[in-house]
Amino acid sequence: MTGIVNSTGARSGVIGTTVGTPSGGGVLTEVWYDSDPVPWSGSVTADTWYDSPLSITTATPSSVTSRYAIQGHFQIIDNTNAVAVRILRGTTEVSTMVGNDTGSNHQRVTVAGSHQGADTNQRNNLAFTVYDDPDSTTALTYKLQYMMEGTTAYINRNATWTDNAITYSGIGICTLIVYEITS
Repeated sequence: MTGIVNSTGARSGVIGTTVGTPSGGGVLTEVWYDSDPVPWSGSVTADTWYDSPLSITTATPSSVTSRYAIQGHFQIIDNTNAVAVRILRGTTEVSTMVGNDTGSNHQRVTVAGSHQGADTNQRNNLAFTVYDDPDSTTALTYKLQYMMEGTTAYINRNATWTDNAITYSGIGICTLIVYEITS
């Protein structure tokens, strides 16, 4: 299997153009949104990165000095194993978007979680906010990848997946939001 493919998720593109001043200065010019509200599961190879359904391609930047704030969250569980996600620009790890321990064998991730010894009805909600200063004049693609310690991924759902109205059987949503900020 080449990874889990979401077959029916709702998708969105640009959700608005906003003019305002973020706390760090500059003007927020565009916002893009993507989501995956569908519960799904599948087999994966342990400690291997897989593309999630979440990916955003921006418009051409307003300026070469445009910066981007990327936010999102990913609901994932692999029974009682550790999980991680990372944000890439295209196929590239960017030091402001993943941990940096150069020269080591550690995985470079945006955020990680673990359920070792936990109940299989619990989920990791891996939330993140990262910053990118790409100095680009072309549209950029940001994508979310995930990795599991085990071999079964459960996204937007728990591992037992019972059909009832109990809270732990709730269906979640994964999101990715990209904001362009100009100077």
